[in-house]
Amino acid sequence: MINNLGETEQLLGHYDAALDLFQAGRRVCAEIGQRLADAYLLCNMALSAFRRGDAAGSIESSTTAMRLGEEMKDRDLQAVLRCVRGHAHAALGQWGEAAACYQASLALFRELGRATMPPEPIAGLARIALARGDVEGATATIGEVVAHFDAGGSVDGTEDPIWIYLTCHQVLEATGSPRAAEFLDRAHALLSERAAQLDDAERASFLANVPTNRAVAAAWAAAGRGAP
Repeated sequence: MINNLGETEQLLGHYDAALDLFQAGRRVCAEIGQRLADAYLLCNMALSAFRRGDAAGSIESSTTAMRLGEEMKDRDLQAVLRCVRGHAHAALGQWGEAAACYQASLALFRELGRATMPPEPIAGLARIALARGDVEGATATIGEVVAHFDAGGSVDGTEDPIWIYLTCHQVLEATGSPRAAEFLDRAHALLSERAAQLDDAERASFLANVPTNRAVAAAWAAAGRGAP
């Protein structure tokens, strides 16, 4: 229950409130000896820390969570944690470490047969290539995600599907592809759909505090598409 409440605050961009709830959940886990639940709380803490700009804190939480995930042999959790850690290393400009995390996450998701999950670490790898100035490599990498969508694939269960669409847009835009606008439309449509379900205060936080949502709004405005 506490973890679910924290995830709700996290999705709204209330990261301090989310982290307080996750910490409270960890105290409960310590009292009752729930190590696996503790690992999932730490995973959420790592994600919240990353999204509020604390990449180092994200890496610290994910390291502890990974140790627990390995002890409990939860390979799905390990795959998610490697992707989150990849995001944090990328935020610090640590491209080699980020790429290794994304590759490990991708390999594990594929080994586990999680068909909807690989696009997130693949998008991370494409972003690294783009950041390094390797537009050709970024295009080839993101092509796998585009093909996934073209085949009717989904990204259900990923931590940030809007970010995946946005990454497709940004990489395709860098090459001048006419399909770049298509993926901006997809990102904006999903953002709008989620925002419409919130009340005014929640919507304001959701749009202003979540980094991916701000980036979509900025890209939408830069494309001359009007208000987000």
